[in-house]
Amino acid sequence: ESSKGRAASRVVYIPDAAVAEGSSATHICQQRTRELKGLGADSVECVVLKDSQPQELASSLKGVAAVYVDHGNTFYLMHHMRKSGFAEVIPRLLNQGMLYVGSSASTICAGETVSIAFWKGWDNPGYGTDWDLQGSEFGYSGLRLLPRVSFFPHYSGQWTSLVRDRSSNMDHRLITLSDAQGYLVDGQTERRIGSSADVFSDL
Repeated sequence: ESSKGRAASRVVYIPDAAVAEGSSATHICQQRTRELKGLGADSVECVVLKDSQPQELASSLKGVAAVYVDHGNTFYLMHHMRKSGFAEVIPRLLNQGMLYVGSSASTICAGETVSIAFWKGWDNPGYGTDWDLQGSEFGYSGLRLLPRVSFFPHYSGQWTSLVRDRSSNMDHRLITLSDAQGYLVDGQTERRIGSSADVFSDL
């Protein structure tokens, strides 16, 4: 326990998606470490999935209270979630009580499919690169941390028509989240948190 009499909270921070967009891993890890400690984390370890092997990653995640996965390129992040073994180990760790905290790209990755990232056209899909998901074993499948659910972050009124058109062809539920919202899952309970503004009727 910490000196405050509570269990020490260890957090792993994953910067890969942000690094794919040009951020310095060293700089953003230092920045996020300060922010997370300001929120109460006792220790923060920065783990770059691109540089991690499955056994090494499993060791880093052992006994961690939460993993925070940053925003950036969805497709690049999903590739390295698979290659590093993160996608395989995370469901078991969540069942043991660890928290997964996603932001934008990593929220999309938590869902049924990362093809949602094509809708806005913000993310480079990496065609022809080693992280091109097209034709890969798992294709554009996400982590599927919730069954039959995909996520659309950064939702606002400007995306209403797009979301309505694209979601009409989906065979599973879509949850939209504005920048003032999050989605909390606790056991069998799940709910949107934050501002109720700009909510599309989830399908």
